Amino acid sequence: MSVEGRAPLHEWLRLNAERDIQAAVRRAVVDDECEPREFYEVAGRALELTFMAVLASLNPQLILDPRVKLPARLELERSELTWDDMALRMRTLPMGELLTHIGHLVPEVGAMAKSDTGPLKSLVSHRNAVQHLGDCSGSSMSEHVVVLIEALSFCYERQGWSLSDAMTFELFEIAMSVKHGARDEAFARSRIALDRARRRLEDRLTDTPVDVLDVMADKWTAERLRDYDDFAPALCPVCERPAVVEGWIEFTEEYEPDGPHHIGGFTVRASVSAASFKCIVCGLHLEDDEITASHIDFEREYELEGDAYDDYMQGLHDAWAEDHYRDR
Repeated sequence: MSVEGRAPLHEWLRLNAERDIQAAVRRAVVDDECEPREFYEVAGRALELTFMAVLASLNPQLILDPRVKLPARLELERSELTWDDMALRMRTLPMGELLTHIGHLVPEVGAMAKSDTGPLKSLVSHRNAVQHLGDCSGSSMSEHVVVLIEALSFCYERQGWSLSDAMTFELFEIAMSVKHGARDEAFARSRIALDRARRRLEDRLTDTPVDVLDVMADKWTAERLRDYDDFAPALCPVCERPAVVEGWIEFTEEYEPDGPHHIGGFTVRASVSAASFKCIVCGLHLEDDEITASHIDFEREYELEGDAYDDYMQGLHDAWAEDHYRDR
């Protein structure tokens, strides 16, 4: 494989780690016949590969076997070495050493690893027991699935890495169900939707000028806000551009008399309770229970303006006229 066609070393490590994460979560949560040792063996390898990927993303030399001489080290960057050749040049770092290194680079994981009785150290201890003794006792897979997800998520966030769609589904929907119970499935779905929207936005920003995205958002929302009985203005929490919420909208009219600085007239205020949210730019789409679970507040009060105001007032006038002539 040529250097031009080869992904960086840390990407190779991360892809293999993701494969193990999927397998570990699936075995612990989905497979009823999974033995604890199978989970800990795969979960431990996933942690190890992820931590090595973090180190390699800073400098591949950090994970090379110190016995590898300098010319061979330099080949890692510029030659056509296969992954098998590269794997032979990597050294095995003890988990304790990896946790120390990662603690400096990803402080959140370092804090998780400080307590000798904490769930991260417990996960590592169970993995060591499986690796060296072939078995483990007193396992708490549900707790360890969650701490595995949390440790890996901190690493991904620190490095700015994004999970694939399948990985996001596996990690958040399954793991959060373990942590919080089925009632929080909406929270998992909202995390998935937000994660995908952020990645779609990154892709769009590389291909589409910012001013074009601004025009797209303004035009798309303006068209929908003409139906002011169902749609209300909102701001997207991901791309921070105009968007719309659909839901239950209530209108109140308030007459303001003439004042020294304005001519009196009606002010129409609208309040909305969001049932769904959509953004055309990043594609974020949240439904009612997902909005509630994500704690994003789209409920707001605003004033009708422009064509929507004129249309609403005309409707009031028509209704008044119809009632007036019917009563005569």
